[in-house]
Amino acid sequence: MAHVSEIYTYPLKSGAAQKHAEIALTNRGLRDDRNWMLVWAEGEKALHHFTQREPGGEKLAQVHTHLIPSLQDVFTESAAHFISAHHLQVANPNLDENRVARTAFVHGNPVSVLDSGDDAATWFSDLVGQKVRLVRFDESRRRHLDNDHYGAMDTTALADGGPVLVTSTSSFDALRPHFNNVAVKMGDFRPNIVIDGLDPWIEDWVRLVRIGNAASLELVKPCTRCSIPTINQITGERYPDDQPTRALVAQRRGKGGGLQGVFFGQNAAVAHQGIIRVGDKVEIKIKPAPHPAVANAHLRYIPA
Repeated sequence: MAHVSEIYTYPLKSGAAQKHAEIALTNRGLRDDRNWMLVWAEGEKALHHFTQREPGGEKLAQVHTHLIPSLQDVFTESAAHFISAHHLQVANPNLDENRVARTAFVHGNPVSVLDSGDDAATWFSDLVGQKVRLVRFDESRRRHLDNDHYGAMDTTALADGGPVLVTSTSSFDALRPHFNNVAVKMGDFRPNIVIDGLDPWIEDWVRLVRIGNAASLELVKPCTRCSIPTINQITGERYPDDQPTRALVAQRRGKGGGLQGVFFGQNAAVAHQGIIRVGDKVEIKIKPAPHPAVANAHLRYIPA
């Protein structure tokens, strides 16, 4: 039986994952997912997003966010699940009547954010070795998504594209032999929801995913992968042999339907909100054909 095997959020965009047994699926995606983000502080890239793709950005893989309800969020430069000596404590600027609003950019698309002040900027700038500032999604505003793939009501916080990234364990297992013995992990692809029990690559054909009794997702398009999965998300170090990108180029490269690149996982929009849990039953609805970008990939689902 297909079921949810893992659930992850990333409170800081490009920061360390948080693993969940259950979580609310909201209209913007999983609760608290990618509400915080770094932006360049100055120069031509000022206010554009700063991620693991940037020089020094790989250090963000080890920045853990500790969410403290009604108080302040804490960032630690440690894999330990406790507040270390070297930490940054930041209040949610959405609760500050003197908040400083900015317009930031995620892949060139404008998004409303709130600045978190000079102390936060200094802490993160020292960490990554670049001049950056910490911002948080402005919850009083709505972010509009790519109209070529998403509906007028679809929204998210600070994710690159859609609100939820769905991956399949069986598809990862089918790709694993092509990693040239490099120990890439599912977590390196930074999924939100991992589904076990599906046929490999059938997600390319899936239109709707029902999770448990209430929540459902519309799978909108295959996820175009950047260089971030080449960074070990536990150590922050790059994998040898340019893996898993090299495997994706050979096995999951495509072009069509407005997309071009290498693909793993599916970007999803929220169809129905609800609580999702590890172990929840997953039901799928199939569409007539896969997205054109992956229709001829070497690794693909071929209906019986």
